[in-house]
Formats: sequence, structure tokens, C-alpha cells
Amino acid sequence: MAVQRSEKGPDRKPRVLMLLVGLSLCLVAVRLWSLQVANADKYQQKGLRNRIRAVVLKPRRGCIYDRNSSLLVGNTLRYDASVSYSEMEKSKKGRAALVGLLQRVLGMSEAQVNIKLDPRRAIPYLPIKVQPGISEAQFYQLKSVESEVPGLLAEIEASRHYVEGTLAAHLLGSVGAISPEMYSVYRKWGYAQDDTVGIMGLERTLERELHGVKGLMKVQVDHRNRLDKVIQEIKPRPGRNLYLTIDLRLQRAAEDNLAGKKGAIVALNPQNGDVLVLASSPTFNPNLYSPPRSEEDAETIRAWGSDPDNILHNRAVSSAYMLGSAFKPVVALAALESKAISRNTPFYCPGAFSLPGSGRSWACYHNNSHGDIALEEALKRSCNVFFYNLGRVLGADVICSMARKFHLAARTGISLPLETAGIVPDREWRRSSDRRAEPYREWYAGNTINLSIGQGPLEATPLQTACLYAAIANGGTYFYPRLVSRITGGPQESSFPPRSETLRIGDTSLRIVKEGLRKVAQEPGGTAYRVFEDVSFLKVAGKTGTAQYGPENQYSYAWFVGYGPCDAPQIVVVVLVEEGETGGETAAPLAREVLTKFFAMGG
Repeated sequence: MAVQRSEKGPDRKPRVLMLLVGLSLCLVAVRLWSLQVANADKYQQKGLRNRIRAVVLKPRRGCIYDRNSSLLVGNTLRYDASVSYSEMEKSKKGRAALVGLLQRVLGMSEAQVNIKLDPRRAIPYLPIKVQPGISEAQFYQLKSVESEVPGLLAEIEASRHYVEGTLAAHLLGSVGAISPEMYSVYRKWGYAQDDTVGIMGLERTLERELHGVKGLMKVQVDHRNRLDKVIQEIKPRPGRNLYLTIDLRLQRAAEDNLAGKKGAIVALNPQNGDVLVLASSPTFNPNLYSPPRSEEDAETIRAWGSDPDNILHNRAVSSAYMLGSAFKPVVALAALESKAISRNTPFYCPGAFSLPGSGRSWACYHNNSHGDIALEEALKRSCNVFFYNLGRVLGADVICSMARKFHLAARTGISLPLETAGIVPDREWRRSSDRRAEPYREWYAGNTINLSIGQGPLEATPLQTACLYAAIANGGTYFYPRLVSRITGGPQESSFPPRSETLRIGDTSLRIVKEGLRKVAQEPGGTAYRVFEDVSFLKVAGKTGTAQYGPENQYSYAWFVGYGPCDAPQIVVVVLVEEGETGGETAAPLAREVLTKFFAMGG
């Protein structure tokens, strides 16, 4: 019997597959029509934006000059070995040739060069700094073959340069990288993490003036991020230039004489508050901070941070010291203005002072016995006993009030960071939260005796002391110290006229004190007479001071504050030496050198 086969229709699978393919082609066609026709303009602009890169152009930092327009801080040329990543990648053999050349010329290993050229660290349209700060010989060796080696760039950059090295380092400051802690602040001002900023001194306080305004360059790149063309360029605006009141010649004389000591020298013009000298010792070389730093420089900087002599500390404005006898003119003015004494009121000096009921005694200067002595002679000979008696008569409140009148225990507002205020131990301070006030919550008569000769909890900076004596020298006008006289560049020049305040101290009182200060340096028996005896033509007036400190008072702060000519003062000089002898032996000779230099320059 024959088997009958059933008749089946054609297989449906090929028709389903064809239907799906046809549908997919339709969707692709619709998408292509959407991209190339309906939304062509939109995607063309988006694609163009994806090919445009913005390159920030850093400005040149402003310069700093002294009062005579001598350059103190500028920007010097620096040679860098760089690589254009996109140009290097255009050539098949470019990378190998470039790596070999950099190895030979710069003395780098192949591994070191490859780390620098790691594509994960590179921005293809920006040059890569393979080694900044190469030698001039290396620069010209690379420059000579630059056109033959794809990607090689021998570049000239600007680097911060402190012309006089260590001179005025604490005043000028230095530049460096932005610390992670400060980046949130700088970012608000438009700074990038890799920007160089001022980290000390004027470089820090006037950073915004010195930095300048960044420029912008828009470039178009191809699909491999290679530079195609420059679309737009906005040039950076250089930083503004500072003109200081400092005299470079006088600053150098002060620092030369202070070398090897710990201390400070400040000089002011008492007629307008111009700061002529602001020196602190020991000092440092700010050039070591300027990028790029070598490993050796970085190690030196780390050592400075833990230096026992506090090499980075600005002793002129950031350290406050007991004034010792340099404070006596303030006590004298307090007594004269309060009518507690007159010019000729005597006190008897037997060589020591005993406070009734205390069982304590205080010796006079060098244990001298001066007999009956009045104010001018007491200043001239620095008679402690006279001022002990004066302190007992006046009381601490009257003395502290006069000290406050001269702005002691108040920052001067100078354009430098980390200025300290010092201490005047009045009732307000003794009740304050200052931990240093704790031992003085209860004030004794003996504390007033110490205060009357500038000992105890009385502290002032060398700068504050200069402002105090400037006000005495000029007849009662307190000038706030001026360090920057003008700033140029930018939309317009900025000038900073002197700022002053009349202290309302009687002319008679000032004349009496000034006569006593004249005798210190110009009459036999004065504590600074021997120092200035052979330069009497300078007509110096001033005051020595010695304040003991440390365990068992084994160390001394040696002070001399002087001005001249005494009849028409042009300059005030303050010298403070830590671990000195007496003010007359240690500090006055240094002041003499600065004063002599000043008048030799023509005043």
C-alpha cells in the first residue's frame, strides 16, 4: 500500500526574519534622517563644541621696587624641557626618538621619561613639563634639534626671582603652591590648584594685586585631540607693581650689621611714617621657595620649619619683647601730663629702692648711687630708682593709659601677615581670657615697680616701639607705618598717603623728655654717650634698654631707640638684639651704623 505524504505550506521563519530586518532598516533610516536632516544644526553645533578646548593663560606676576625704584622682586627666565603630546603621537617613531633624546640630554632614565609621558597624566593639547628648570646649555642643545624631533619643545618660562637673595626676605616673603587647606579660599577667586601664590610677607598679603588676571585661549582639536587651529585668544593681564617705602641701601646696611645675631632693626621717617628699614635676623633665601624646587631646596625648606632659631619668623612685627628702660619715656610723660612731678622734681637714689612693707628691694642700674636726681638726668643715666619712685606715685593705671595712648598693645596695621599686638597690663588685659594674664589677676605694688622700668608683663614689637619714638620725636603725632607707597598697573594707579593721629600730649612735657633723650647720646654720663661721642655731628637722641628674661634672668633683650637730628628728626632707628648684653653695649653700636649710613646718603 502506498504512503500518502501530507502537503505543508512554505516555512514561516524566513518571512519573520525578513520582516525584522526590514523594520530595523526603517528605524535606522528614520534615525539617520533625524540626525542628518531634522536635527542637523543641533548636532553639528554640539559636535563642534566637543572639539573646542579652553586653555588658561597664566599672567606674569607683578614686580616689587624700593623707594628709589630699585628692583627687589621680579621674574627671571627659566628654561623648561617640554613635550607636545599630540605632535609626538603624529609620528610612529616620534616617541622612541624623543625618549632617547631626553635621556641623553637631561640625564633621565627611560622609566623617568615614560612616567612623565604617561597618557593618563597628559592633556594632549597642552605641553607636558618633562623637566622644568634645565640648564642654559641643555636648553640650547634641545632647541637646536627641536624642529627635527616631533613633539619636542624647549620653552622659556618666567620664575619668581628675589634680586638681593636673603635681603628683606621676611618683608618681601616668598611664593609657592596653594596648600590643600587654603584651596577652597583661592578657588573662589578663580585660582587653580596648580597656581603659584604668595605664602609669606608682602607676596601673601598683596597676592591679589600681584597675581594678575588670567587669559584664555580657545583651540579646536581633531578627533585625536590634536591641535587644529586657534579660535580665540584673550591675553593675560600682568600683576600690578608695588613701590615700597623701604630704602634698599639702608636695608642692606642694617642687615649687614645684624648678621650673626637674633633680633630686628626698624627705621622710620618720623615725619610721615614711611618704613625705611624692616630687618629680621636670622634670615633666609626666598628664591628656594620659587617653583620648580630641587630635592635639595625642598630639604632645606623642611629644615627651616623646625629651626630652633625660628629663621622664618619676622621678629620686627611678629615678636613682642619687654622694653626695659626703653619704656621710661612713656612713664616720664605719664608723670608730667598727670602733674605728678615737674621738670625739676627730685628723687633720692641711694643705689637701691625698698618698697615699704614688702621686705623687697630693687637695685638701680649697675647698682649706681645717683643721689638727688631729676627727670632729665634720670633718663640720661637710666636711673631705675627714680622711676621706681615714679611708678609708686603714679600707679599702674596711669602708666598703662599713657602706653595705650601711644598704641602699644594694638597692631599697627602694616601690610604684613602675622603682626602681633603685644601687651599693656591694664585692668582690661588682666581680666581678659589671655592665658598670660593668669598670674596677674591680682596686681601687687611690686608689679607696678617692675612696670615702671619696662619689666614684667609689658611687651611691644620693634615696629610698635619705632612708632612710639617717632611720635615723641616729631612732637606728638602718631603716624601709622606705611610700607607701600603706590601700586601701578591695572586700570589706574593706587597711592597711599600717610595716616596720622594727634596724641594730645603737652608740648612742654615732650620737650622735657626729648631733652633727656638728647643727653643720653650727647652728654658725658649718658648710657649711649660713648657710642656716639665721635659722631656728635649726627645730633642723635635716644634711649638704651635692657630687659632680663629666661631662667634666673640669665638672658637680656638689648634695646636702643634713637633719632636724629634731635632738633629736626629725619629718622628713627630701633635695634633689638636677643641674648645681648646691655642696650648701650650691644644695640647702640648697630644703630650708630644705620644712622651714619643714612646721613652719609644725604638723609
